[in-house]
Amino acid sequence: MAHAGEDHAAWGGVGPWGYLVKWSQRSIVSLAAALVLLPGLTQSAQAAAPVNDDVADATVIDVLPTTITQDTSEATTAAGDEVALAACSRTGSVSHTVWFTYTPTEDGSLTISSPGPADVHLLVFRGDPAQKDVVHCQVNFNAFQVVAGQQYYVMAFAAGVEFSLSFTDADPPALDFTVDPQGVLGKKGAVTITGAYSCTVQPATLRGSLAQTGSRRTADASFEIAANECDGASHSWSLTLTSYLDRYSTGATEVTVRGYRCDWWQCQVAGPLNQRVDIVRHLGKR
Repeated sequence: MAHAGEDHAAWGGVGPWGYLVKWSQRSIVSLAAALVLLPGLTQSAQAAAPVNDDVADATVIDVLPTTITQDTSEATTAAGDEVALAACSRTGSVSHTVWFTYTPTEDGSLTISSPGPADVHLLVFRGDPAQKDVVHCQVNFNAFQVVAGQQYYVMAFAAGVEFSLSFTDADPPALDFTVDPQGVLGKKGAVTITGAYSCTVQPATLRGSLAQTGSRRTADASFEIAANECDGASHSWSLTLTSYLDRYSTGATEVTVRGYRCDWWQCQVAGPLNQRVDIVRHLGKR
């Protein structure tokens, strides 16, 4: 019979080296307590969210240019993050969000970009995101004008993976295009016109029309050019157009071209460029 203060003991079976293991009552209680605490300790160690998990703790961008590598595997999602996504007129889910903030000291521009391979959603707000004053929403790239003293917030998420973000004060991507002053008349009234474009960072689309109006005829056609080589260099383009009204003939025509750089939030439009094009039978000859 055990007395008060004594430790009850029991033989607990064969240990790992083939010997009997003697367990005391105190040992069993201590081990059980440790097993109860261990899952909580492990979970706490694994659930360390990034420091900029919430908008109130947004990482301050105070030097440009700068590049940040962000691990979002333990990032969480707050109710306000869903509201922010809805403000961008986007449907779907948002998860593993992190926040950044930037306040410029002078007017200029801010460009935010990620090289991939992950799709990093970038939502930019003017002032408190709860006010839903959206500046721009984009994937992997965002460029916009900033005003001195105005605080901007950036929410970023990419399905819980690690990604890098670059913040620079470079000008927004350029888009320029030209139309050559002469076109060539081909068979059945088709006309070939040429020109060039240059762009940086983001692909763009050139859309326009070629119109020719005479006393008894009207020839008109619309066109679209994919400006995909955006390396800052000049790239030539060429189109052969057939009017959906009357045939083109030699003489003056009018080309109108606009450039569009669009994403799922908005389109940036360059132009219009209005250019007279003289249609000839052979280039250089009327």
